[in-house]
Amino acid sequence: MKVESLRGDSMKQEILSRIFGKSLRISILELFLNHKDEILNMNEIARRLSKNPGSIYRALPALVKDNFLEEIRISESRSAYRLNLNNPIVQELLEFYEKIRVVFTSNQ
Repeated sequence: MKVESLRGDSMKQEILSRIFGKSLRISILELFLNHKDEILNMNEIARRLSKNPGSIYRALPALVKDNFLEEIRISESRSAYRLNLNNPIVQELLEFYEKIRVVFTSNQ
């Protein structure tokens, strides 16, 4: 697949989705890869991705279970999330993502 076929206006935000296909899990993960030091609640994730909060609510547990995200309890009924920088897979993903972002931006 040529890089030219992967270009688009939202390319900076959706590199992984363009490579691996659209999925809500990939979109959420990519949001956190782009904002690796941020802590976001479910509603903020939904707002930034222009998705229904209910869909985000259903997708987050799998990302937490797979240790891509850490869940931070705010209260008994509220949580926030951040990228799990202690996970070696996440560290590799960050490194890969930075490299691939350079390739995409240099080919614009």
